[in-house]
Amino acid sequence: MKTRFYKILYKHQQVVYVGVTTRTVAQRFREHIKSKHLNPEIYSAIQFDEIEHPNITSMEEYYNEYHKVKALEQKYIKEELEKGSPLLNISVGGEWGSKILSDILKEQFFETYGSYDGFEKWIKHKRKTKAWLYHWLDVKTRIKTKIWIKQWVYNSLQNKTKNWIKNWIDGKNRNKTKKWLRKWISGRSINKTKYWIKHWIIDRKINKTKKWLRKWISGRSTNKTKVWIRNWINNRSTNKTKKWLRSWIGNNSVNKTKKWLRSWINHRK
Repeated sequence: MKTRFYKILYKHQQVVYVGVTTRTVAQRFREHIKSKHLNPEIYSAIQFDEIEHPNITSMEEYYNEYHKVKALEQKYIKEELEKGSPLLNISVGGEWGSKILSDILKEQFFETYGSYDGFEKWIKHKRKTKAWLYHWLDVKTRIKTKIWIKQWVYNSLQNKTKNWIKNWIDGKNRNKTKKWLRKWISGRSINKTKYWIKHWIIDRKINKTKKWLRKWISGRSTNKTKVWIRNWINNRSTNKTKKWLRSWIGNNSVNKTKKWLRSWINHRK
């Protein structure tokens, strides 16, 4: 089998396309005329190179020859572009041997399944195996492997690792790592680091670091800015802005900004 390299010329001079074919150049050019509506009086095709292939019967042989053709075609396209030829090639080359590949895959298919009926039998067997697995998971007997597989298959949670850890924590064995992980997963505090530090501080063992952290988290130290704003709002001097702000904050209507400002001013931390 041969691969032929050809060029399509405009007015028999200017190169506008570089291609490859395993058929004759004349046959390939007729396809171009039909698909691209080329005028054969203006456009023409010439062969300028060819390579001969051994008998291709395996995927390894196909890819060896494919890479040879691809490298040569890309080289010829690059040369024409460097010359300034206005090529109409959509890609940089490398499309070759689709029929050869199809024939090889067809042969491999029949070697594996014997026929299309054999392929259908293989599909049915695969479906039966899958159905058996689902049935095995759904039976009433309980073993840890089945339970774990069922949770892994049917689990609707996105994070399977976290779900697995949760199941591991909920087991009968109790140890400090499991307890800490349970608190970390189910803890309501948004700030998990602070939540963990608070639990660490509450522990009976006292040291200077824990004491300092306890004061830092729960200490009654007052923020000077908060104090100044509270005094400024509650001051007796008549100021329209102060009055309005004091009445607006003290109003019973629910407003997130009011609630936040009121709690921020009155908070002791």
